[in-house]
Amino acid sequence: MSTNYEPSPQAQDGILRYTVDVDPRRWQPGEHTFSATLSLPADLPPGDYRLALWLPDPAETLRDDPRYAIRFANENTWDAAHGWNVLGGVHVT
Repeated sequence: MSTNYEPSPQAQDGILRYTVDVDPRRWQPGEHTFSATLSLPADLPPGDYRLALWLPDPAETLRDDPRYAIRFANENTWDAAHGWNVLGGVHVT
């Protein structure tokens, strides 16, 4: 499955959040691919950033509790403090 989508960022507490048109609840076991073109703010300082996928619980009361976010089985990707699956790094020049 491959999906292309160009979301707009929402900044909060130094974190840029993008909503992508992907529903991981429909993923079956195996490998999945989706792509998104992310436009960065013009005033974003150069530096190294982490790229992560946040899959929160859909219930509004549990959404911000990282214990209820979907966690991938991959090793060394889980950020328990935020409930993120860290996919890699991005260098902005």
